[in-house]
Amino acid sequence: MSPRTVTARSSTATAAAATEAGFPFRLEDVRARSAALGEPAWLLERRLQAWAATERLPFPTVKDEAWRRTDLHAMPRPSLALGSGGPQAIDRELLQPLAGELHGALLALTPGQEPVREGGRDLARRDVIFTDWATAVREHPEILERWLGKAVADDEGLFAALAASLASDGVVVHVPAGVRVAQPLHSVLWA
Repeated sequence: MSPRTVTARSSTATAAAATEAGFPFRLEDVRARSAALGEPAWLLERRLQAWAATERLPFPTVKDEAWRRTDLHAMPRPSLALGSGGPQAIDRELLQPLAGELHGALLALTPGQEPVREGGRDLARRDVIFTDWATAVREHPEILERWLGKAVADDEGLFAALAASLASDGVVVHVPAGVRVAQPLHSVLWA
């Protein structure tokens, strides 16, 4: 029988100290993201509430059940930055269907660029929404207002709060009750 090795770490840094070292993002970044997307007032207010949560929530540690197997203490928070990522060509291999030859629709996002869309013409006829965040804000704000934060609350943890306050790229999928989508929906975020 091989010997068992147990490794333990201790840290004198508190969660509050980790948050103080924090991310380089500011309240102005939240307002700028919302303004750049032309978001309605209710969505800006939601972002601001999420930002308030980022200011009070501790940085996760291995003592938190959800993070006990992921040690983030060395994450280079101060060097992270928001940005569009600049123009980049999407690797064409990533646009191939993930489920054999099938996909009902493809949505490929590159920050700062127009989305690449393929297929999905029948989705709209069935009131299925499969679109990027900016289009959802413009064309389907009622769906966002109804469903945002239902699966993961904006203040469920520091990373949920950061995402709710600062995210500007993403895929929105809404399938109405009673509608079945048989073909896979394929999305790629190329950042």
